[in-house]
Amino acid sequence: MPRAIALTLLLVAAACNNADNVILGGIGASDVTPQIVFDDIRTSISGKVTLSDASGTPIPEAEMLAVVMTDQPGVCEKLKQHPDYFRKPVEPYLALIMFVPLDRVGTFLPGRVTDIGTGSEVIGVLGPNQPVLPFVATTQGYITVAPADTPQGTFNLLYFPPSELASSNTVVGFPFSGKYKTNDCPNLAGALLP
Repeated sequence: MPRAIALTLLLVAAACNNADNVILGGIGASDVTPQIVFDDIRTSISGKVTLSDASGTPIPEAEMLAVVMTDQPGVCEKLKQHPDYFRKPVEPYLALIMFVPLDRVGTFLPGRVTDIGTGSEVIGVLGPNQPVLPFVATTQGYITVAPADTPQGTFNLLYFPPSELASSNTVVGFPFSGKYKTNDCPNLAGALLP
């Protein structure tokens, strides 16, 4: 019975969403993260990024296409002033961030040798100066990128909790799926992503 209620709530949330950008899935709240349910995607952007290590040092060979979907409006503009927006939050936010090889289209699988760097994170932050604890996609699932003026596609991924939130008794994965159609965001080029 509880699964039926949860599924109904997800379907209702999806029905109220922008038809081009839909995220189905959810993660319950913890002491340090909000409930993560994307019922209102207010920003869907993409752009070339250079991934960096935990200290912020760029990894030159790690140029990727990033797709960012979030519940906050105007995130591309916010990245101008706060390139560390996703590492040092200035407001509460929910975000699903995907990485795929740059200048390619098709289906990408996290962990596949020919798709090096493909991955994704789901993040829920309670507010300014709160911890950023990404749920990281496993090697199960896919991300597609269709040929278009701006990236669009679908995804179906399974996320594991960060070690700070993982239970020693069980390993639980959180499935998320959906579709996206992005707007170009040149400000992603200087962003520090988790």
